[in-house]
Amino acid sequence: MNRQQPTMEDMQRIEELKQIVTDSPEDFEAIIQLANNYFDVDDYNQAINYYQQALELEREHPNVLIDIGVAYFNMNNPDSALAYVEEALQVEPHHKQGLYNVGIIYYNMGQTKQAIDHWEELISLHGSTVEARNAREFIEELKKRMNQS
Repeated sequence: MNRQQPTMEDMQRIEELKQIVTDSPEDFEAIIQLANNYFDVDDYNQAINYYQQALELEREHPNVLIDIGVAYFNMNNPDSALAYVEEALQVEPHHKQGLYNVGIIYYNMGQTKQAIDHWEELISLHGSTVEARNAREFIEELKKRMNQS
């Protein structure tokens, strides 16, 4: 995996947040910020560790569940990614990022019908969003491929 090298500024921010989390282990927002900072520098293992810590404080937080799912996806662990994103959709069934990402995960698992089903739901609920536009493009491309085979 081609990880970008974190900048000095990235590392300083991470260290500051680690200190805040050490001093205040119940600070949900600081934990999320720390996890997001690790995610942003492609350190998905550390991001997952802190997302897990956040979920221990607030289990039914759809954005955190989706973020941890995407981190697992980026680590080539689609089964764990799918489990977390689907859990997020249990909490908030119409979550646009959740519907988009679950489609991506299913698509990458070779489960095209499930991907299209979720993207079509996204389009019907959130038709004017960037996620819906991207989903439309994926569906059009998939349909072109299916007609060529």
